[in-house]
Amino acid sequence: MAAGLERGYVGRLERSEYSTSLATLQKLALALDVDPSELTEPVPISPGKKPKKSRTEISEQLADYIGQQLVATPFQEGFERQSNGLVLILIDYRWNDGSTVRRWLVDPKRVKISTIVFKPCEIP
Repeated sequence: MAAGLERGYVGRLERSEYSTSLATLQKLALALDVDPSELTEPVPISPGKKPKKSRTEISEQLADYIGQQLVATPFQEGFERQSNGLVLILIDYRWNDGSTVRRWLVDPKRVKISTIVFKPCEIP
């Protein structure tokens, strides 16, 4: 494989059976010609909801592991004023460990931070 990783290892990463290092993410991103942040896109969930589990597919041990995964919920959106109104350009997420991350939907180099209008996300 172009990233220098075993196919089976990558498959296990895709199925969230393994965690990995930032160095490995960078190798994968380089091989796929994508930004590393695209490989770590947050998974929004509603508070209190747990992933559905199939008794035949997931053992109790794996179900416990899934419940401990780092997940994020959107808490703020950023809009840019344009001639046709407000356009969504970013979403801020809060991880369940308290940290935050900003996901740009446009090239941040083309946006003046002072022109962004922030609004809280409404979670259904």
